[in-house]
Amino acid sequence: MKRICEGFAAWSSRLMKRIRSCHRCKRVRKSQESPKKKRKEKAQQGISRRLGVSASEESLWAQFCSQDLHLSSPQDHHGNPLPSFKVAYQLWREAFSMYPWPLVTRVKRCWDKLKKWLSNNFPEAEATLRRGASESDIEQLQTLLKVKLPLPTRLLYRFHDGQEVVDDKENSRRAVGSSLGIIGGYSFYNHLVNVYLLPISQVIVETRGVIRHLGFSSRSKYVMLAASSAYSEKLFFLNCTNGQLYVGTRNLPTDGEMIPCVPSALIRSVHSLHGDQQQDAMLLWLEEHGRRLENGIIKVRKEQGVRSINLFPEVPLLCSTAVTNGVQVRASAVFVPEFADLQNEVEKYRFAYSIRMSLLPEGCVINGMTFGSCQLSRRHWIIRANEDIISDFSGEAVIGKFPLLHPGEDEFVYESGTPLPSSSGSIEGSFTFVPGRLADPKGSPFEAQVARRLGVSASEESLWAQFCSQDLHLSSPQDHHGNPLPSFKVAYQLWREAFSMYPWPLVTRVKRCWDKLKKWLSNNFPEAEATLRRGASESDIERLQTLLRVKLPLPTRLLYRFHDGQEVVDDKENSRRAVGSSLGIIGGYSFYNHLVNVCLLPISQVIVGTREVIRDLGFSSSSKYVILAASSAYGQKVFFLNCTNGQLYVGTRNLPTDEEMIPCVPSALIRSVHNLHGDQQQDAMLLWLEEHGHRLENGIIKIRKEQGVRSINLFPEAPPLCSTAVTNGVQ
Repeated sequence: MKRICEGFAAWSSRLMKRIRSCHRCKRVRKSQESPKKKRKEKAQQGISRRLGVSASEESLWAQFCSQDLHLSSPQDHHGNPLPSFKVAYQLWREAFSMYPWPLVTRVKRCWDKLKKWLSNNFPEAEATLRRGASESDIEQLQTLLKVKLPLPTRLLYRFHDGQEVVDDKENSRRAVGSSLGIIGGYSFYNHLVNVYLLPISQVIVETRGVIRHLGFSSRSKYVMLAASSAYSEKLFFLNCTNGQLYVGTRNLPTDGEMIPCVPSALIRSVHSLHGDQQQDAMLLWLEEHGRRLENGIIKVRKEQGVRSINLFPEVPLLCSTAVTNGVQVRASAVFVPEFADLQNEVEKYRFAYSIRMSLLPEGCVINGMTFGSCQLSRRHWIIRANEDIISDFSGEAVIGKFPLLHPGEDEFVYESGTPLPSSSGSIEGSFTFVPGRLADPKGSPFEAQVARRLGVSASEESLWAQFCSQDLHLSSPQDHHGNPLPSFKVAYQLWREAFSMYPWPLVTRVKRCWDKLKKWLSNNFPEAEATLRRGASESDIERLQTLLRVKLPLPTRLLYRFHDGQEVVDDKENSRRAVGSSLGIIGGYSFYNHLVNVCLLPISQVIVGTREVIRDLGFSSSSKYVILAASSAYGQKVFFLNCTNGQLYVGTRNLPTDEEMIPCVPSALIRSVHNLHGDQQQDAMLLWLEEHGHRLENGIIKIRKEQGVRSINLFPEAPPLCSTAVTNGVQ
């Protein structure tokens, strides 16, 4: 710290000498400048500034559209093209003005994730998605069914009105073919389920019919939102009062028995128009479904020439894999709620399990001998409820078949089911194979193991994992310092506690900003990433505010909670050099003998620099400026944050004499910089860093190596900010 302060004091002293020198020369310069020359320079500066601000402002609107709405081109919520990102963003805000904006962006992300996966993997199902419902469509549903839809579900329908359905004689709720439900399903024995989302018109018809016959109380306010489009019945009901989603059991027709789909503790503020915490079970359910699709946990499977989303998990930890003598056996299970009987203590729950067996390309290998095939003869199963064995049996074949396996062939798949008295359990066992064929064995029988596979007890943890992934981009449970934690539930709760004094949407936005920057730095400029300091504590920030008598805008305060600027060391060439003059994460440029490379200052240096420089520049105490970034190279460039209005300024050549500065961000974009409520907080520092990350991520600015030194170069590299012309092969 002592070296830092001494170094910064030396730099400050040099700057003050320049200030005093400039004051002495100021009158001489002014007398020498002709009025004509002044007018010419002013006009030139005005033209340059107008062009620059115009481009940067549209770039910021593009960044808002990209960040909030994942738009790569300006378009409205119907997909119609628009002339600019500014117009697009404003039209989106107007179209959804009655909804909390964080909820709008969250619902759009949910649909975008689903549609991207469907487009890449199951386009025929994506084609069944209907255009979004209008507000009048939703109002008609609410009037006819006498309900008030939770806000998240209402927004889900504003983006897509379920799936397109056709009427045919076999099934009046069939979605353009029984396999195209975007929720998917499973099959075992003669039970086939494939679930799709109902359009509003059908929600009305089905709810009126089914709910009336089931005898639900009018106060319960249930609506049917999803159902199986295949031959077996599976029905989903949303309780519009509490926002919970339920699925019917086998006792639904007789007792109205249903099971909740989402832990009730996760549902909150389903009808609130204020705050940022709205989430009902329908949104949580679809988000988790999208996460499983995106991560390959569930996939499209083709059976008898028909493709559908199959809900049997395909990856660890939800799918076990064991290899014995070249025979690979994969096993997974799903809960089958439509067969559950909560009144039966012995067979309360039912699970379906999928077994997939194959022979690896190297063939069946036993004691160094390789065989070109092997055939199943027997099976042995151990089924547990919690840790209690409830079934241990052996028998010939599987579903009456003796599969013969050859290297490299498709998996042999069979599905079956079993009842359990508890909501969690496991299956394990083995299959007996003989090398060669049963009719012509080539060696002794051997047992191919089936690794123990747990049932659905992990479903709640999976939802917490989805929250951590969606809000915080966490792929493993850890706290905000990167320390590992035992579960995603613990991780999410600790994050919420650690940042409880800040609006949660702002926390997630600031983390995304840093994640984007650090990901790019890690891939392209790791030596600069290494200079980022650990996040400042609340006491560090309070100390800054006390010493400088300022109140930092909330976004900037949060930026420092994640990273306390860059590590600064003292060296003889430059007392403010950030581990080498080229490692500023903001970057810079050079021309003639002018070299600039901007780094973010740590809080300790913000205090020292602000006290020295701001005092000598004579700023009013009410202006509340702090220095947050400065050039770590030989050319001087200093950035000041006005803590009152949240604007970020950069000093001009007249900074030492006239305190002249230029704003870095259009002031119209800055709002609610000290507001602890709502979701609109953004100051210039956050906008500036987000735009910087956007330019890095999109290759607009890049790393450049000059004289063996790598640095971020701010000269744009991509159109329209970089022009390209080719003449006779010369570019």
